[in-house]
Order: sequence, then structure tokens, then C-alpha cells
Amino acid sequence: MTTFNADQWLTESLRITVFPCRLEDIGSELDWEKLLGEAPESVEDQPRNKYKVSRGPFGEGQLVHARYPDRIELIYATSIGPSPTESFPNLGPMRSSLDIFGPTALRWIEGLPPIKRIAFGPSLIKPVGSHEEAYKYLGSLLHDVSLDVASSDFSYQINRPRKSRAKSDLKINRLSKWNAIKLRGLRVVGVDIALTIPLPEKYAARAEMDINTDQELTDELPSKDLPALFNELVELSREILEAGDIP
Repeated sequence: MTTFNADQWLTESLRITVFPCRLEDIGSELDWEKLLGEAPESVEDQPRNKYKVSRGPFGEGQLVHARYPDRIELIYATSIGPSPTESFPNLGPMRSSLDIFGPTALRWIEGLPPIKRIAFGPSLIKPVGSHEEAYKYLGSLLHDVSLDVASSDFSYQINRPRKSRAKSDLKINRLSKWNAIKLRGLRVVGVDIALTIPLPEKYAARAEMDINTDQELTDELPSKDLPALFNELVELSREILEAGDIP
């Protein structure tokens, strides 16, 4: 079996989603200021809908802290600057983006209220030279898929559950989605107009994952196990990038 280098993939975003045991605990986790020691750049707050999203610069992009009626999320994502880019927006290789996000993510995890479920959701791209190269690359990772490079609009999704190594009685879902993308231009919104700037066509393979603990588990995940469990979710996503779609 061919092994690929996970750091050939560039990070679009890294997401942690947690589901508290008690919905009334949402809001008791570390907020933006306690996590980063300063106020966020922007806050969208809808108390009636129990929705609050804080954003601000972080690392090579932006950090997003989001509260929903049933879950809490922490996301490290790209941000479009004022200058057009001629490549796919990204946070750099997976390893370097995790080096930036990881310490903050672990500190946030350690300050969570009791939770029953946790998910790690990375979204990554592998730039290539052409449509055909993108399909060949995806075909080499999707071992049970016969992919014709002359075809188009390909999308593949699968879940490969596994037993957790960090917590033996726990099942982990390994959901991955695969497709190819093309960058043709960049849409820039100004004060009075929106302008699409044409760019040379760029191609990439794309992988989006949701590595998550079993939704049927209703008991609390012990807080002492959460750092090891988070690290396991990260390593499972890295394995998928290196080995492809394997059981």
C-alpha cells in the first residue's frame, strides 16, 4: 500500500465540536477572553436563538468560537485578506496548522463542562497541476473506487468506524468526504461593488473529515480522558491522509 505524506495537504480549517451532557452548561466553557486574554474582533449574538459567534485574528487566519443551542465549536479557519490571492486560501501544512491550533484547543478542552461527545473536523486540500492529476491522486487514496480521469463532478463519502485506543469501550466514527475542486477567480466585495477577478485555473484534491465519538453514547466522557481522546482523533485524520480510505 502506498503511503502519502500528510503534510503535502494544506489546511483550510480545523474544527472541534463538543456536545455537553446538559444544554444549560453551554456558556460555562472558556469564552474568548479567558482563552486568549483579549476581546474578540467581532461578536454576533442572538440570545433568543441561543446563538453566539466570536471571531478574531489567530495564527495564519482566524479563530471562531461558536455556541449553538445543542453544541459548542472552536474553529481555526482561513480568512480572505484585502489583497487577492492566486492560490487556494490555506493555513499552511497540516502539521504547522496543528502546532498553532493544538495548544489553544487543548486548553479549551480542559475548560469544558461535562460532555458526551467530541468531534475533530479538518478540511484540507492537495494542490495539483490539472483536473486529471486531481482525479488520479484521489483514485490512489480511494482504494475501492475506480475513478475515470475523464469524468467530472466526483464526490465520495464513507464512514469507517473503529474501536478507540484511548478509551476501549468507545467507538469512533471516521467519516471522510472526497472531491476535486477548481479555482477560477476570486470574488472581492468592495464598498460599492462586488468584483470577480479572473485568475489562472488552479486545481486541488479535497478531503473533509469528521472524526467523532459515537453519538449513541449518552454518558459523560471523563474529563481526564479528553486530551488523549482529542489526540487520537487528530492521529486518525492524519492516518486517512497518509493511507487513504482504509478500514
